[in-house]
Amino acid sequence: MKVTSFEAIPFRIPFAQKKIWARGALEAAEHVLVRIRTDDGLTGVAEAPPRPTIYGESLRSIVAALEDWFGPAVVGLDPYDTEKMLDRFEQWVGNPTARAAVDMALTDIKATADEHE
Repeated sequence: MKVTSFEAIPFRIPFAQKKIWARGALEAAEHVLVRIRTDDGLTGVAEAPPRPTIYGESLRSIVAALEDWFGPAVVGLDPYDTEKMLDRFEQWVGNPTARAAVDMALTDIKATADEHE
């Protein structure tokens, strides 16, 4: 099984009430949906929530990191080859939310594949 495509899709869901905490506030959930597909027809999904005051990532920075680095790094990769994915990701510093979303989407693929065995 190999990863054939990767998408980073920003979306926004407004909150009924503004969410406020010590380091910031949110009026909407602005996340990035990560969708990875394989040649076996499986799809893995995950979300990357930007929180600039916590993780140091914005919606735009997550999309850029996913489209420029992490997405292309997993295309052609076997979703079970976690070590190779981590080795490829080593060349870039930071972006913990973007990295985690790719890992979660690949984990979603593996869980789905394991269910069908």
